[in-house]
Amino acid sequence: MTSSPTEPGVFDLRPLGQRLWWFAVAVLFVNDNMLKGRGVAPLWLTGKLSDFAFLIVAPVLLGCLLPVRLRRRKELALAAVAGIYVATELSPTAAEAVVRAARWLGLRWALWPDLSDLLALVVLPLSWRLLARPEPARRPLRPLGVIVGMHLCLATSNAHDPVFPFLVNRASDRVELRLTRIKDSADCQRDFAALTAAIRPARLGRSEEFTLERGDVAALDQEPPSGASSARVCNGDGTISTGDDCTVVLVEVKGGPSVLMRANRVWLIERNSGPYCPTPPEGSRCQPHMNPEVDPGPGALALVSEGGRLTFDAPPELEVAPLSRDEIESRRSPDAGTARSDAGAADGSGD
Repeated sequence: MTSSPTEPGVFDLRPLGQRLWWFAVAVLFVNDNMLKGRGVAPLWLTGKLSDFAFLIVAPVLLGCLLPVRLRRRKELALAAVAGIYVATELSPTAAEAVVRAARWLGLRWALWPDLSDLLALVVLPLSWRLLARPEPARRPLRPLGVIVGMHLCLATSNAHDPVFPFLVNRASDRVELRLTRIKDSADCQRDFAALTAAIRPARLGRSEEFTLERGDVAALDQEPPSGASSARVCNGDGTISTGDDCTVVLVEVKGGPSVLMRANRVWLIERNSGPYCPTPPEGSRCQPHMNPEVDPGPGALALVSEGGRLTFDAPPELEVAPLSRDEIESRRSPDAGTARSDAGAADGSGD
């Protein structure tokens, strides 16, 4: 007895011919290869697009690759993908376990939890509909879907993700901070020790004062738009410019330490994409509020508590040196005050 053209054999590949599944494949491909890290769309948007597309592509692909004879294969496929996805978003331990397993298979992935990614679970009913009630589709699309889906889900590819310098409070309590931008950032190539020693009061630009709760972040890459704050923001105005310009900021903790920080406003890091379908999150792990117990990743100037005292912890990409406002003010030229007094006396004699 022969099977009809629409009757599945060992595998049921019919869901891979449906338009909605191919639309998700297209979103995943375009987003990861043409949008991410190119300044075309906001970082949060490109990250979420990967998550939504993944939760359609992956469970449907897995369900099609499980033998038809396997009982409840569709439920198993959906539960397996969703379960791993949720676990890696909720638990750093689970994320690291998946990364280690991928490394054992020769795949280099990077994962870190982000609770906001759980919003993508709303697409699971669509994934279930594709699996449970597949519509007849042209046969050539089915095997092609296996090849394309497997490539997007497992293959690694070189890409670059943007990283921004930011401050994160990993200390035990809330802290009051002041950020002061240093005028004229044409000091990118200057010796940092010499730059630190040369900062004068006239170089102090706009200051911001705010409070950060434990886990809160503040952007250090550039001044925020007028009327906005750097607090709970990952990068100044949301734009990406990969030029060689840098940012120099005086970071002060009220009643605590202060440092001068210099870094590129943004830089790119190479990563290998492909963790069980979507590419990893952006190069920067920054979020408006982070888990202070989790490594904040590249670009993070972390305020930590050591031996009951606050201090700063910086990665190699950031140059930092202790520097206080009092020390900068002490560098004010004594001649400046004398000159102003002489000018005032001259004005008075002319009355």
